[in-house]
Amino acid sequence: MHETKENLAERIAVFRHALIARLLPKELTLKQRQREIRRIVATEHQIPGSTRTRVAESTLRDWLRDYRAGGFEALKPKQRIDAGHPRALAPELVERLLQLKESDPDRSIRLVINEARAQGVIGADEQVPISTVYRLFKRHGLMAATIGGASPISTRDSCG
Repeated sequence: MHETKENLAERIAVFRHALIARLLPKELTLKQRQREIRRIVATEHQIPGSTRTRVAESTLRDWLRDYRAGGFEALKPKQRIDAGHPRALAPELVERLLQLKESDPDRSIRLVINEARAQGVIGADEQVPISTVYRLFKRHGLMAATIGGASPISTRDSCG
């Protein structure tokens, strides 16, 4: 039986509510609430739509905050902002990035991305994370070791 997205979202919200309901009573002291959080975090759960079995304390606190702000509906999973858009690089972009790096192995990732953008292979408004290109180059053996072990990129950067 194939479950609809709406049914799964409802089951996930019910699961989340069942966990945070134990934290909602106003008569709980801070110590009691903390003890209950530790119990929930230490327990294995059957999480709908997931193979994971544990819930992080920070996640539990996020659900509690969301519920207090928006009620049951706020416990339903939110759709990804990039839903419907491929998260992987297009094959033609991958090929061009590899060609650019191979033609000048000392060229930085940022310069490779900028060159691909200048050539029109990357759209003006398209984000291409440096970390993604780094992993691509590393997978193809195009990332030389850096002197002194310094990181060749900051994974928080992106060229866009």
